[in-house]
Formats: sequence, C-alpha cells, structure tokens
Amino acid sequence: MRNMKVLNKNNKIWFSRKDSFSFLERDQDNIVRIKKVLNYLRDYRGKFSKKMKLLDLGCGDGYVGKKILDLGYLLYGLDISKKNVGVCKKIGIDAKQGDVCKKFPFREKSFDVVFAGEIIEHLYEVDFFLSEINRVLKPNGLLILTTPNLAHLPERWALFRGRSPSRVHPTHKYLKLHIRHFTKDTVFEVLKNNAFLPIKFESSLVVFCRDKKNPDYVKMSSRCLANCFPGLGSFIICYAVKKNDI
Repeated sequence: MRNMKVLNKNNKIWFSRKDSFSFLERDQDNIVRIKKVLNYLRDYRGKFSKKMKLLDLGCGDGYVGKKILDLGYLLYGLDISKKNVGVCKKIGIDAKQGDVCKKFPFREKSFDVVFAGEIIEHLYEVDFFLSEINRVLKPNGLLILTTPNLAHLPERWALFRGRSPSRVHPTHKYLKLHIRHFTKDTVFEVLKNNAFLPIKFESSLVVFCRDKKNPDYVKMSSRCLANCFPGLGSFIICYAVKKNDI
C-alpha cells in the first residue's frame, strides 16, 4: 500500500508539470501511435449513427482529447491532476479528478469506448484497473489500450548482447513510474483474464536511434517493419471488446 501511495504521488507530480505532455507534439513515435488510434476511432465512429461516449483515462492536458472531440465523440476524462482536469474542461472534455487505482467515479455500462493510453505500465493493480474498465463499458464496448513494448526490436538486440533493455535499465529516468512492462502476449493474457477479447494489434515504429542530445527526436526508424511485424514495434496498440460482465 505504501508503494502505491508513493507511486501515485510521483505520477501526480510528474504529470502535473507544465511540459508533461509536450513530447507528444515532438516525438515521431508517439505521433504515429496517436494517429493510428485516431484512425481506428474514426472508422469505428462511422459504424454507428448514435453519439458515442468515450472515456479517456489519464486524459492529461487534453492534447489527444481535442483530436477525439473532432471525430464527433462525447468525451469524458479522468485524471489524477486537478490542474489537468481544469484545462480539459475548458476545451470541452467532461473531465473528473480521480485516481485510476481506485473505483472510477462513473456508473456501470456508461461508455461505448474506453481509451487507456500509456497508463497501465504505471499501475500495480493491473487486474483491478481492467475490471473497472470492464465495469464502466457497455456490453461489447471497445477498449483501446496502448503501452510501451518490452519486446521492441532494439530491446531484444540489447538483451541478446547481454545488456539491459533501456525500458528496464536501473538508471532509466521513467523507471520509478513504469513498474509494469508488457509484450503482446502479456497484454493479451491480462485482457483475456479480465473478460476482454483482443480483436486487433498494431504498433507505431521500430525506433533504431534517437538523438542523444534531444531524445524526443527520432533519427532512424522503420514504420514498414512495425506494420509488418507489430510485435517488434516500440508501442503495443491493442483493441479489445468487452466479452461479458465480471
């Protein structure tokens, strides 16, 4: 319990910073990740005539949310930072302050879609988190989950050479925040264990090299390789539907 409180405090401090989400506008890998999610949401929205309610967990400063709003979704958000919630409300997101480690402040079967982008790796209680998503989703509702891929091709190569993959390197600056590390298989496993059926899996880029002086800048990458072999890509982007109530 103490570890969870410390982690929540660290998360709140980190994601309340003024520049917390500015990297999303600079990092090509994240730009591709977000674009793929938005493309899927655009196509998914086109299948229904009704207004779709979407919950953005860890909605941050609304950078991604603004783009989802433009697709015609009724957008709700949940974020641990009071400051971020205030910013989101100003741009039209019905956001609430709350901790995703606890029961979500929403009723059962409230949403058609839940987006959990880059959040599951920050949590101790993964099963509880997914059970809450299941609870607030409508029957056959859609979950879009993204998280860093521990099996990213350069990470595999590092381990093959006897070196520590950067994502779990003891000196990695995000290590105190990223406490769960996933591959495609483990994401599928936890989803199935929590009554979700994975229906699609993709990735962003295979990133071979970043600028050491400016790590937000990708110097060498392959989108084609990530498209053909998504298990080698930098991000796991998984789409799943709710099978039944837990």
